[in-house]
Amino acid sequence: MESEPPAQVDAARDYERELEFLRERVRALARGRFPDEQQDVAADAWIRLNRALRREAAENPEALMASIAWRTWLDFSRKKARLRRGWGSSVPIDDLDLPSGDGAPSVDSEALALWRFAVCEWFAQHLPPCAESARQYFSSRTWSEAASELGERAEALAKRWQRCKDKFVDMVRADRGSLREILDHFERAIS
Repeated sequence: MESEPPAQVDAARDYERELEFLRERVRALARGRFPDEQQDVAADAWIRLNRALRREAAENPEALMASIAWRTWLDFSRKKARLRRGWGSSVPIDDLDLPSGDGAPSVDSEALALWRFAVCEWFAQHLPPCAESARQYFSSRTWSEAASELGERAEALAKRWQRCKDKFVDMVRADRGSLREILDHFERAIS
């Protein structure tokens, strides 16, 4: 099985030298960008190197490390670019066709509408793939209906929404503003 460690450990490998080489390559590729995250990128590159060396030995270890550092940096840069593209693109209020919902009698309808708007706006700015899931959820559609419209599997859409919702709620719990107050209001209403 590939995920199991090799039967014998390669004593010739110098892990510290490998990690230092990867750090230097990432630092050179970064050219001063993202200084706080360069260490994480180098660690990710080392994990990829370790996995590659578990499968087969390298004829030229430095070339392999340079290639892995490049691919890891490239993946990291692309991820950052995708996130930046989503920032600053506000959701127009006219495009939000979100019903106010019946809600529980103890839930303020204005707070619910503000909550729904905040969720959609935050996803549009920080996690664009989650924005459509939020719209589908707030339109009171089943995941099967939403999945058929979006051309996805219902289970995948529901799982994505769960992950998105968890990220948003974690962000709100750390917030000390009006979103936290609204979350506290809803939690008191359902308890």
